[in-house]
Amino acid sequence: MRPLTSESSSGKKFDFEKRHVDRDFSGWYYSGMKETTRIRWTYPQKVQVPERFRRYLWDYGDYAPLERLITRVLRYGDFEEIREIYEKYPEETFTLAMRYPDVKRGVRFWIRRWHERTDG
Repeated sequence: MRPLTSESSSGKKFDFEKRHVDRDFSGWYYSGMKETTRIRWTYPQKVQVPERFRRYLWDYGDYAPLERLITRVLRYGDFEEIREIYEKYPEETFTLAMRYPDVKRGVRFWIRRWHERTDG
């Protein structure tokens, strides 16, 4: 099998198999980048997807992993939907919001505030 390589307009070779290049056309070095690692799921149990959240889980049917449901609502949902998922799964939502780096800062703020209000 032929290795996946390509040449940019400047003549530099990209090696897609090793997931790094010596230098790309903009001058950024990618050879020092770390490989991305996946975060292991904490809540893999399947739950029934409410009708309101089905549009965020286009790749699942009636049931989806709880962690996937919460992370998609945190990423794509509006304020009321995030509040609804927090009221249904408060501890799980708080844990996942603080765990995933792609959750927006404002979403984390409100979840942390709701969590502190219920604690004390």
